[in-house]
Amino acid sequence: MRIDLPTPLCEAGALTALLGCRAVSHAPLGFSGIATDSREVKRGDLFVALCGATHNGADFALEAARHGAAAMLCDRGSASYPRALPVLEVVSVERALLKAAAAWRRRLRG
Repeated sequence: MRIDLPTPLCEAGALTALLGCRAVSHAPLGFSGIATDSREVKRGDLFVALCGATHNGADFALEAARHGAAAMLCDRGSASYPRALPVLEVVSVERALLKAAAAWRRRLRG
């Protein structure tokens, strides 16, 4: 899945405050979109590394970086991941996505 971000949410400071992120490394000033599939990442996107039953999205950080990801959002304490991207950590990636979706819907309602 990939979505373009509206201007107020694309600023890294606004997004990190909304999601309760902790920057592990220097993060860019903004993001053009959010992608959960490393194959769909576009230049400037925030790659969201979801953990599933068989895969950890952080394992695909290098692929996301090759597609132009600006940073990666992952769970705190997730398995070691390559430092191919600036990293933003949250307690729960799933909860962070729910917060981002709720903010998106509020914006659509005006």
